Amino acid sequence: MIGIVIVAAVGLAGLVLGLSQILRGASNLGGANLELVKWGLQVLTVGVIGIVVSLMTQEWNRQRTRLETLETTRLKFYEDLIAAHVNNKRARRLLRAFKSVSPENKNLHLITAKVYDDYLAVINNVQLELESLNRRLNSTPVLFLKREVIGVHISIVEEALKRLVSEYERNRYHFTFPHSTMAIGNLRVLDDYLKPYDQSDIAKTIFRHISFAEKEILIDLIGDDPKKR
Repeated sequence: MIGIVIVAAVGLAGLVLGLSQILRGASNLGGANLELVKWGLQVLTVGVIGIVVSLMTQEWNRQRTRLETLETTRLKFYEDLIAAHVNNKRARRLLRAFKSVSPENKNLHLITAKVYDDYLAVINNVQLELESLNRRLNSTPVLFLKREVIGVHISIVEEALKRLVSEYERNRYHFTFPHSTMAIGNLRVLDDYLKPYDQSDIAKTIFRHISFAEKEILIDLIGDDPKKR
């Protein structure tokens, strides 16, 4: 846009200089011829100005469309991050709700293969969505001012969820039937994930870094720090 303005200013300055030279040379012509020259120069001036205004309008429209597209992409990124976070919270809450207690030992918490399958599938999808968000960040350098910082926070969450998925891949074969059970204590990462929030290292890591990423995105979207609202 600035380039168009500079070109327009130079062009108009050149036009004014040229017109002054032409009028100075035409001052010796007779009245009718002089008026004809003036009329022609006025038409030329209006035409040049019209072209310059048209170019500036086109450039302004291009810039506006680019900014609107960028804002739409930023908002979609934010919405997808929040959706992933909500899905992870839902999976954790339902895993905690569906764990059972051994009849022989009230302190022994169990999980069935079906529950493990259902909610680790959700967590796996969340991890893949975060991986996709990071690829979008890397492929669009202008997406956010602190793109690298946001990417670091998302990567930390992704790695935490990947630990849960890896543990699932290693241990799922121990379940023989859909209603077979296993002691949650034997699944160390899951056991930590399902502890109350203030006792769970992995849950705190996930929620803390999602919040950090959300903060940086909101600052770009609306110039706001959510903690100050």
